[in-house]
Amino acid sequence: MERITLALDILNRALLTLEEQIGRQKIPGDAPETRERRDSLIQRFEFSSDATFKLIKACLTKIGHPITAKGNGTAARFANEADLISKDELEALYDLIADRNDTVHEYDEERTIEIADRIPSHYELMKTIAKRIQQHPDIQTRK
Repeated sequence: MERITLALDILNRALLTLEEQIGRQKIPGDAPETRERRDSLIQRFEFSSDATFKLIKACLTKIGHPITAKGNGTAARFANEADLISKDELEALYDLIADRNDTVHEYDEERTIEIADRIPSHYELMKTIAKRIQQHPDIQTRK
């Protein structure tokens, strides 16, 4: 299976589980099950964001854009330069990267709650990028 097709499949499956978890976040309050659901949401967000950047990097390689750094911020900037994402999406990806880094490198419950509230918009961004890449004329994916 082609690298991009595989990366797209992984991302789409990750986004499906993230979407399911977003739908489960409707319990109000700070009950233990709410914290557990939020932690699950964060974990699925982390996996989905990682899959998004693996797809972006695979696409950049496919279209011949030199990837000189492995960082996600650099990959996002290169994706914008290659017209895979818009300037607004680039800025939104920078916010996604910051939230992803915060969930991995430190645990602050208040900050985690704030990030969890932003995950639905991050989900929409990742979904939009996946769809656009799948339809991009220079990136042929087989389904």
